[in-house]
Amino acid sequence: MLGSHKAQIVNRDLLRRMNRQISLRATQFANTLLSGVFRAIFRIEKAYESAEPETFQLDDDPERIVWSRLNDYQLSHLAISIANEDVVARRFQLFTEYDFVLVIDVSRSMLVNCWSIYGGRPHSDQTREMEESLESLRKTKIYMMKYASASFLHAARNNKFTSWVTLLGGDRIQEFNSRDNYNLEEFILHRLDEHFGRLVDSGQTEKPMLDKALQQIARKKRRCIILCISDFMDCVEFATEKKVIGKKIRRQTPPRLSLQDVLLPLGELANQHRILVLFINDWAELTHYETDFETFSQQSALQDVETQQTNRKITITRNTARCIVDNVNNLHNSLTERFRRFGVMYEHLVAGRDDNVLDKKIYRLGIVTGG
Repeated sequence: MLGSHKAQIVNRDLLRRMNRQISLRATQFANTLLSGVFRAIFRIEKAYESAEPETFQLDDDPERIVWSRLNDYQLSHLAISIANEDVVARRFQLFTEYDFVLVIDVSRSMLVNCWSIYGGRPHSDQTREMEESLESLRKTKIYMMKYASASFLHAARNNKFTSWVTLLGGDRIQEFNSRDNYNLEEFILHRLDEHFGRLVDSGQTEKPMLDKALQQIARKKRRCIILCISDFMDCVEFATEKKVIGKKIRRQTPPRLSLQDVLLPLGELANQHRILVLFINDWAELTHYETDFETFSQQSALQDVETQQTNRKITITRNTARCIVDNVNNLHNSLTERFRRFGVMYEHLVAGRDDNVLDKKIYRLGIVTGG
C-alpha cells in the first residue's frame, strides 16, 4: 500500500510537470501563430442574421418592407403611412460570432505508452530520470492530444470565442464550456488526467461513443468551428476478449463502429459547420517491426487487464498484433480517402514520428480554419 501511494504521488508530479510544459508551450504557440488564424475568420467570412425591425425610411430598399404588418388602409395609402412612420422594415446585422467546439476522444486506445503512469506504477522522482520520463511522454498520443487541445482553446479564448469541449470515453460523454470555466484549457488538462486515472483503475471494456458524440454536436444550431481529435480506433477490429465465467471461457469481440457510423455525422457536420479532424496514431500501431506479443501488449492500451470484479482478461498473440496493425493501416487509408471525398479537412499525426513537426501540422490545420 505504501509503495502504491508513493507511486501515485510521483506520477502525479510527473503529470503536473507535463501539463505545465504543455500549457507554456501551447500559450506561446497560440499567441504567436494560432490566434492570428482565428482572427482571420472575421475578415474572410461575414454572415448576416435578422434583428429587430426598424422604421422604414424613404432612402431604404422597398424590398425590406414587412408587408405582413400593413393593414388595408396602410397598403392603399403607403406614402402617408411612411410619412407617419407606420411602416417597418427588416433589419439585418453583421454576424461574425462562432462557437469553437472541441471533440476529444479519451477512450482507452489513447493510452499507448502512458498506461504505466495512470496505472500507478512508479516513475523515479530523481530529477534526471524525471526529465527522461517527460521526454518520453512527448512522444505519446496523449501529449499530442493535450497540446493540440490547449493550443486551440487558448487561441479561441484570445479571440473571444465561446468554447465547448466534449470528452467521449469510459462509456460516457462529458461537456464543458468556457462560460463556466474561463481558463478552459487548464481545466481540461486536469480533467483528462482524472479521467484516464479512473479508466485504468476500472479496467473496463468500453462501448464506442464517437458516433453518438458527433450526432449530439450536429444538433447545434449556432455556427461552429469543430475540431475532432481522435485515433478512430473505435473503427478497428481488436483482439478477442476472453471472459472466464466459472470454469467456462467465453470469447467475445468488443463492439466497434463501422466507417459509415462515423462518416455520416462527420459529413452532416461538414455541411453545416467548419469541421476539422486531427487524426492521431502511435508509430507502433502502424508498423510491424517489433510488434510481437511482448511489445504490443506492453505499449498499447490493449495490454492484459485483470480485475477481481469482472475476472476479465484480454490476450494478444503475435499474429493478432500484426492483424491489428493491418487493420489500423487499412482504416487510415479508408478514412483519409473518405475525408477528401466529404471535404473534411484533416491532419494526421503519428506519435514517435511527427514529434518535431507537431507545431507545423497544427498550424496547417489552423490555416484551414481561417481559410
